[in-house]
Amino acid sequence: MANAEQLARIERFKTMTEADPDNELGHFSLARAYMDAGLFADAVPELQRVLTLNTNFSKAYALLGQAQYLLGQKDFAIATLNQGYRIAHDRGDLMRR
Repeated sequence: MANAEQLARIERFKTMTEADPDNELGHFSLARAYMDAGLFADAVPELQRVLTLNTNFSKAYALLGQAQYLLGQKDFAIATLNQGYRIAHDRGDLMRR
């Protein structure tokens, strides 16, 4: 269960993404806040939105893969992490293996 501080962060980032739906960092931050609060299912659509806005956002792949894994979606997690790794490698980004 999310605590009051986590819920306040979530609301702050929700407001940000509602004000600017194309703000990839806002969606990523909202997803991160959901993950920190243990709300993995809520993080998934936010991370998918990030990747719609920027297919090269390798950290979003890593976080999405983690959320999928924690939701028991191991096949999706493996595919997401592999795709993110390829993109990170091609771009020269540092990404956990």
